[in-house]
Amino acid sequence: MKRSISITMLLVGMLFWGIPTCHSQEYKTIQKRATQIFTNVYKQYALCNKNADSPNPYAPIASLDVQYCSDDWNTTLRAVQKKVEKTDGIFFEADYWIEAQDFGDTKFRKILGVKPMGDGSYLVSLEFRLFEGDAQYRTSDTYQTIHVKLVKERGNWYIDDFLTGDNDDSNGDEANMSSWKQEMLDYLSEE
Repeated sequence: MKRSISITMLLVGMLFWGIPTCHSQEYKTIQKRATQIFTNVYKQYALCNKNADSPNPYAPIASLDVQYCSDDWNTTLRAVQKKVEKTDGIFFEADYWIEAQDFGDTKFRKILGVKPMGDGSYLVSLEFRLFEGDAQYRTSDTYQTIHVKLVKERGNWYIDDFLTGDNDDSNGDEANMSSWKQEMLDYLSEE
């Protein structure tokens, strides 16, 4: 009897510790970090919009990748930028931070989901508003969903990939999404 109770408790313990819950400290840390990142990111985009007539309106967003993305993301991004400059080509037809080409006064709204991945990373889905201050765009169409993969390095969580998928899928099924990082790697491997 004691043996079956011990085995049952062991199995329950293994299941409990093996499945992250919404109340786990790691989940809360990741949710807090993603909120911090995207609150600042969309404030920077809103500043660009407000300073559109300045000589360099995009200056506030120039360093977002360095501040909030992984070393591997930044290495890959620099290689793509170098290839684009060398070939006079075009790679980015949309901005991966906003999943669009145009924006107004952007505003972070909320985290929709945090999902642990098998490799120790987390997939975070969040919602933001693309045209917050423009009455002309006050429809549900201005709400955007973005999915990012966070990895831990340098003592914090950083974005390692931006994933595009169905905006109605707040859980973010990675298998049904396109990876910006994979697209960059494919572009770099082309002759």
